[in-house]
Amino acid sequence: MFRLSSLCHQPPARRGRLPRGPLAALLLAGLVATACGSSQPDSGTPPRTTPSSLTSSAASTSAAPSDSPSFASELPTTATPEPTTAIPEPSESGLLGGSSIGGTAENGQGDRVHLTITFDAPGPASDILNTVIDSCRSAVAAANSSFERSLAVTVRVSVEVTSALPTTVVLKLGDHAQAIGDGETEPAHGVRLWAKNYSDGPQCGSSISDVKEAANIRWTDVAPGSINRWTGWLILAGSITPSDPTGSKSSLGGLLISPHVTLAGSSTTIRYLTSESPHLVSCSAHDAAAGTANYVAVRPDDAQRLGCGRAR
Repeated sequence: MFRLSSLCHQPPARRGRLPRGPLAALLLAGLVATACGSSQPDSGTPPRTTPSSLTSSAASTSAAPSDSPSFASELPTTATPEPTTAIPEPSESGLLGGSSIGGTAENGQGDRVHLTITFDAPGPASDILNTVIDSCRSAVAAANSSFERSLAVTVRVSVEVTSALPTTVVLKLGDHAQAIGDGETEPAHGVRLWAKNYSDGPQCGSSISDVKEAANIRWTDVAPGSINRWTGWLILAGSITPSDPTGSKSSLGGLLISPHVTLAGSSTTIRYLTSESPHLVSCSAHDAAAGTANYVAVRPDDAQRLGCGRAR
């Protein structure tokens, strides 16, 4: 007799004489396997199992409920570009920079307004894409020109009212002059258009039909202490030509603007603030007897080259 357990710890070569014959060998193999257990080595570490709670949690987060809207469905399928309002600076010389002024006006009745006006750098009108400037497209065509051959300047206005009562403010930007050299001026040259945005829609004012009224901006019943802003475009038709593709030699360089403000129907005189008006220039008035007058130069450097001085 031999012990089966003793065979579990001996290599086959040292297990001695075993019963012979196919049937005996098969029977012996089964007995050995039963006595010794599995032939695989024991690592001493139980197999890892995934808890049922984790399995169900992963399943619930990997698939959204069928009645929940997906994030993608909340986004627009196509992007809508916003209107382009800024004019890029031309790459060629002669049209860089802009100008700005600031001042106050009073009507003697207790109404007061603080005003700022900024003219951006000019560029081709065709670079601006919005419905406001498009309102002047037909007027430019009537002047035998096109947006590709016209310069545009973005104009930004801010008005802050000080008053005990709501009041109406009207800013007039259509009074233009032209610096021609030696500080002298004359009526402005060229066809000037104002693309204006109002609450009832865009309008185009033309220097041909309504010279002084072309650029009137009205705020009705302005609340005391409120700040009102406005953006429009000054267009000089036909100012770009094949021989002057940037418009640097156009009459825009000498264009001067004399703003006027009315408060509650009364005319006022703008008192420019030196700290806010670095681009205010002084040139001869149309009436020689009136001496000099202050203007806002669209391109102040050009105005100075034409003899206008910096206003103090």
